[in-house]
Amino acid sequence: MPTTLKLYRTYSFRTKDPVIDEIRTVFDDVGARYRDIEETCDVSNTTLRGWFYGKTRRPQFATIRATARALGFDYTLQPSDKYEFKPYQPGTVKQERKKLSRQATSTIRRASRRPQANGNGKHK
Repeated sequence: MPTTLKLYRTYSFRTKDPVIDEIRTVFDDVGARYRDIEETCDVSNTTLRGWFYGKTRRPQFATIRATARALGFDYTLQPSDKYEFKPYQPGTVKQERKKLSRQATSTIRRASRRPQANGNGKHK
């Protein structure tokens, strides 16, 4: 099973990434034109229209950052008071894996001890 990276802790969007709305708001507030962005940072007219009106759901971060800079904004990480960083504690993951492994092993052993029925319903 592939591992995915979940970027939003509490917000699950259904149609488009909320960063598109942020960029659109700034785009409108500044009064920018598609041509201005294209000439400044090489983000194409088609890309912007795909974000605002098309089917693009998750734009790439590098493109969002380039567009924000072309609009006169710096798109950076800011410290937050909402979330607390919890440092990794060695051993906890390893202990959980051992516990799950022991449970799985005991389940397999119990299953192998049960008498198995042959095709006609009688035990061997």
